[in-house]
Amino acid sequence: PIAWHEADAAALPLPDASYDVALCQMGLMFVDDRAGAVAELHRVLAPGGRVVVNAPGRIQPPFEVLEQAIVETIDPQLGAFVTVVFSMHDPGQLATLLRDAGFEDVSSSEYSAHFELPAPAEFLWNYINLTPLGALVAEAPDEAKDALERRVVEAWTPHVVDGTVPHDQPMALARGRRS
Repeated sequence: PIAWHEADAAALPLPDASYDVALCQMGLMFVDDRAGAVAELHRVLAPGGRVVVNAPGRIQPPFEVLEQAIVETIDPQLGAFVTVVFSMHDPGQLATLLRDAGFEDVSSSEYSAHFELPAPAEFLWNYINLTPLGALVAEAPDEAKDALERRVVEAWTPHVVDGTVPHDQPMALARGRRS
């Protein structure tokens, strides 16, 4: 059974040394105190407990297009969200965080995740509306939203295959063990 808890990642309301596995899936890049969050994962793991952390790897051209289109059509500051998504792209950086928190047997790697993204306009609005950008972009004038969609669709359409956009995204992965 899984019990879900919502809390500050750098101050988990969980007992010391009480879990066997900790997973941070596509979230560490959004945490202000990354070292504190990883230290908390170490604290709550029992001796021998394992941790796995992953994050998107280097930003790829479709997301560079998305970032630039947001900057140019909606708000220059909103493009920073896309930058943050890809800010933990170095597996070595993840490994260093784990080692610095006291994890042993730390290893890191990069792998590629293959996605069949929906058609460009559908993916654009799914992505926007499933992120904190949704509420902010919703406030933009319709002309700006239309311009955003035109820019993204124009850039992504040449990559559509059978109605989807195949996308290989590098991913950063690190794992370790609490002694």
